[in-house]
Amino acid sequence: LLHQWSQEVEVAIGQALEAVRGTKLGVAVSIPGPLYPSYLSIGLTDFMVKLTDEPALVTRLLDFNTDWACEVARLTVKHGASFAILGEDLAHTSGLLVSPRYIAEQWMPRTRRITQILHQGRVPCMVHSCGKLERVLPWLVELGCVAVHPLQPQCNDIYAVRRQYGKQIALVGNIDITCPLSMGTPEDVRLETREHLERLAPEGGYVVAAGHSIIN
Repeated sequence: LLHQWSQEVEVAIGQALEAVRGTKLGVAVSIPGPLYPSYLSIGLTDFMVKLTDEPALVTRLLDFNTDWACEVARLTVKHGASFAILGEDLAHTSGLLVSPRYIAEQWMPRTRRITQILHQGRVPCMVHSCGKLERVLPWLVELGCVAVHPLQPQCNDIYAVRRQYGKQIALVGNIDITCPLSMGTPEDVRLETREHLERLAPEGGYVVAAGHSIIN
């Protein structure tokens, strides 16, 4: 099954690279992190219960998804893609989904396997994680990730993050999907976007984007 998936990913990356050949566009490959697909595969509630009741099962899930992510990272490097986006929701709006100790002991070593492949291939990596990222950001900096997304404004002060981390990590997102994007006027959107650009963009390291997925 993994071999079949690998072939499908390789074809998809090749097609994307061919589509942008001769342009100034790059190709970003989405890579799943160890934790996110593990809890999605059995449901978040069951995953949390099994952390205590069946830790060996959780370990197998994490290892399987890490191995797969490493394979996607290798294909990303092999084909010379421009960028990698590691998808890994580690938090909700009030804090981490699991304990800091679990992140340090279980998540960090597995994620480092993935990021090391990208670093060795000179492919920059951005991490996507919803939720409050105050506890997450030091780990991302330690892993050498170049950017973080989406910095939900309801639980992240992007200006405080910039003051604390400077240019250690680029910031992507933070434009509120509720207001101004869904409920505001076009002028509301312009004002918030302009404020972000004026306060964050002059020294570089900021990409304007929504602070969460845009849904119907």
